[in-house]
Amino acid sequence: MASSAPTVGFRPFAEDLARWYEPRRVGTAIIVAFGIAALLLAAVGVYTAAAFGVSERTGEMGVRLALGATPRRLVTMLLSQGARLTLLGIAVGALGSVAVGRPLRAFLYRTSPWEPLAFAAATVILVATAALATFLPARRASQLDPTLAIRGE
Repeated sequence: MASSAPTVGFRPFAEDLARWYEPRRVGTAIIVAFGIAALLLAAVGVYTAAAFGVSERTGEMGVRLALGATPRRLVTMLLSQGARLTLLGIAVGALGSVAVGRPLRAFLYRTSPWEPLAFAAATVILVATAALATFLPARRASQLDPTLAIRGE
């Protein structure tokens, strides 16, 4: 026999949990949005700095070409120098994010501030950006006539 007592005020436990976790979920979403924005700004900064650095060395590349360096060797040299700087920057950034991760831990929902997938994705994006930013101007400068490259300085 069914009771006719009212059931006002009862709700599923999942709803209570969802209400309790909502502020943390919102905080995590905000942190993720800022993280993505920071990654995009870092990628633009890396691209700009790398492309500018290579384009400033056009005269030097002209001299190297005039002295017998091959265009392939010039591009390889610039890519290796850019890779060293990029990896140094990524190492410093990773150390900084580990240091900042501890205070952010209270704001994160179901995740760690030291998420390996996030670190790997950021590293791949920044390395690819730096490689592209170094390769394109280096290839362009290595295909110039050495006398024009030297006069351009």
